[in-house]
Amino acid sequence: MKVLISVFFMMNLIQISLNGQNENSFQKGEDAKNPADKIFFYTRQIEKDGGNSVVYNNRGIAKFDMKDYQGAILDFSKAIQLDPKQVLAYFNRGNSRLNLKEYQAAITDYSKAIELNSKDPKFFINRGYAKYSVKDYQGAIEDYNKVLGLEPKNSLAYLNRGLAKYSLTDNQGAISDYTKSIGLDLQNAIAYFNRGLARYTAKDYHGAIIDYSKAIGINPKDAKSYHNLSIAYFSLNDFDKAITYGLAGLSMDPQNALIYNNLGYFYMAKGDYGNAITQFQKCLKINNKYFDASLGLSMTYYYKNDKTTAKKYLKEAQVAEPNLYNGMIGVAEIEKTGYAISDKKRETLKKMFEDLK
Repeated sequence: MKVLISVFFMMNLIQISLNGQNENSFQKGEDAKNPADKIFFYTRQIEKDGGNSVVYNNRGIAKFDMKDYQGAILDFSKAIQLDPKQVLAYFNRGNSRLNLKEYQAAITDYSKAIELNSKDPKFFINRGYAKYSVKDYQGAIEDYNKVLGLEPKNSLAYLNRGLAKYSLTDNQGAISDYTKSIGLDLQNAIAYFNRGLARYTAKDYHGAIIDYSKAIGINPKDAKSYHNLSIAYFSLNDFDKAITYGLAGLSMDPQNALIYNNLGYFYMAKGDYGNAITQFQKCLKINNKYFDASLGLSMTYYYKNDKTTAKKYLKEAQVAEPNLYNGMIGVAEIEKTGYAISDKKRETLKKMFEDLK
């Protein structure tokens, strides 16, 4: 059974004004409402006088807004070439590289921005995100500590530091940070969601249910919150509510194979094998390599005492996940990747591997 994680980081690009200058095309670029028009007018300004650091920076932002991240990087680099101390161009280029998942390059740019201006919390926030993305969780925590030193009431810094702590298996530290984030922003659905996840991991299923329910109250269209809420109820053996919230999540994300798979296990646990089979088959229709759905079908038919069909689907699961050829030893290997199973599922699999040889 797999829960979903929600991560939220800010990436604000910063535009610069040309004080005391009235270049016509530049001003039109600033006044333009859509990025394509901005690019047109900034380009005209560059063609007219060769441009300067500010014009290249602002055209880079327009390209960024059009998701032309490589083009944006070229403009921010030109801005830096023209003015090596243009701190915002480093920050903006870092954001572009972040969107291209060039995390180390982004860290380098954010670090240069911080070298030029160590008082702007946004630079540490985004470098923290980049460090988190390369699994430097302790480095991310240190950056969020810097943010909180500059802005003690920064809700986002608590939220992101909580996620970094959670990634280091510091559940209580994560819960503490999420709680502080919520205290500063009572409508922070993501903080409730992430605190729910930390509580679920700590086996505080009732606490997780409260937090996921609060997240849904703030953002009633978030399929992830319904999905995780369904798993929390399943962990309390409340199969009816698990199914209800699983179906609610599915109505918002009808192509989510994971939710179909989990619904299969919910129905199986309830003894509704017909619906369990239907959900597993729908999961496999979306992703025919989803080994856990094939394994669920095998278990369902095994419970129905149809060992021939159970063996067929076990074979399909083994083809999709070769570790399963090694029985429970293979299951243990899969668990190392984050695959979680209940005691009952473990017991059933042990019997199946012996019985379906």
